[in-house]
Amino acid sequence: MKGFTLIELLVVVLIIGILSAVALPQYQVAVEKSRLGTVMSNVKTIKNAAEVHYMSAGEYGDDLTVFDIGEISGCRAGGAGQLHCAKTWYDWNIYGGGNNRASAGYTRPYGEFKTGYVQFGDYSQTPGVAECWAKADDSVANQVCKSMGGVASRTQSCPPSGPTCQIYRLP
Repeated sequence: MKGFTLIELLVVVLIIGILSAVALPQYQVAVEKSRLGTVMSNVKTIKNAAEVHYMSAGEYGDDLTVFDIGEISGCRAGGAGQLHCAKTWYDWNIYGGGNNRASAGYTRPYGEFKTGYVQFGDYSQTPGVAECWAKADDSVANQVCKSMGGVASRTQSCPPSGPTCQIYRLP
């Protein structure tokens, strides 16, 4: 009866280990990109509701409570017009009001900021601008923003007053 030698088994385990080391980072990027995709869809919904409100009221509202956005599944109202969900968070008016309003959503898979998507209002100071935010010291988050065609533009504090974020301007 023939069997495998110890060397053959070690080679197979080594090959599996190398393949796992190569595949795991790409899997992590795919998972985070999927989370951010859901956030992007909801941010666009919020932004569109803000534009409808602007057209009827002549100004952007101060927070999400004045928009007709329906229900974003699994979310509850937070302070200052925010929506808090299990692993995401949504906000309007992230730049303090005035004429620089933007809709934003952030992934928080482990209770802290990882990635975010920001879309400025059509009547803001920077209409049509979209940004991807990545926790600066998180290689997966930065890779997600880069894979979306993002170009690094600046750094600032991640919301809510968290670690440093790398901001990528999206095409």
